[in-house]
Amino acid sequence: MTFVDSSGTRALVACHEHAARLGAALEISQAHPYLRQVLAITDLLGMFHL
Repeated sequence: MTFVDSSGTRALVACHEHAARLGAALEISQAHPYLRQVLAITDLLGMFHL
């Protein structure tokens, strides 16, 4: 993933919440620097274990 906007960020959060309801975890590995920057700006790095 080399691009994500607010819709993509919201989709990732929704997937994370759905996984949590099922007792699972959604993790992102080897995140592109752009995605990592967006998640850092939105304070979501910890949510995805980055």
